[in-house]
Amino acid sequence: MKMAKGFIKTLSVLCLTVLCHSGYAEEDEGIPTLPEYLLPCNQKDPELDICIKGSFNHLRPYLAKGLTDLDVPPVEPLFIDKLVMENSAGPVRVTAAFSNITVVGPSNYTVTKIRSDLKKLRIDMGLVLPRIEATGKYEVSGQVLLFPVRSQGDFWASFSDVAAIVKIFGKEFTKKNTKFMTADRMVVDFKLRGSRFKVRDTKQ
Repeated sequence: MKMAKGFIKTLSVLCLTVLCHSGYAEEDEGIPTLPEYLLPCNQKDPELDICIKGSFNHLRPYLAKGLTDLDVPPVEPLFIDKLVMENSAGPVRVTAAFSNITVVGPSNYTVTKIRSDLKKLRIDMGLVLPRIEATGKYEVSGQVLLFPVRSQGDFWASFSDVAAIVKIFGKEFTKKNTKFMTADRMVVDFKLRGSRFKVRDTKQ
């Protein structure tokens, strides 16, 4: 699955905004005044995970409108230029490409759990989304058994009660003699309770 570069950048900067100011700095001196959308945490706080969870949830209304000073576009709605899914094993070999995707609902996320290990630069996050709707263009090509499959047109999708686990692997960098953590890699696993999908084939 290949996501749009802009979507990946949005997720990376989202993690960076929380992690860089989550108290990972060795000293508080020299850290600039934080914007109102960032709630700082202290790594020595015994309730650090709760603080980080609160920081992510505090970001919701600001992410919906975008963070212009960090070049993060609004996530409500969220625009994804292209998403590709492939199955190249077995009797079903299909490639589905979705483009010009508009997603409504991502800013309604709630972070439910945080498990952090700043020594290993690792944060695991559980979050839920009550509902997500997506519209856009699709193109499917491939083969099922001996039969070719070709279709393209418009699609609409709805997903309800989405639960996701996000694993964030960080790396350390130094700025003005202060150590910070930024998101280097993320792994996302999710499940959903309900889904609906409609397509309108416009291929002649």
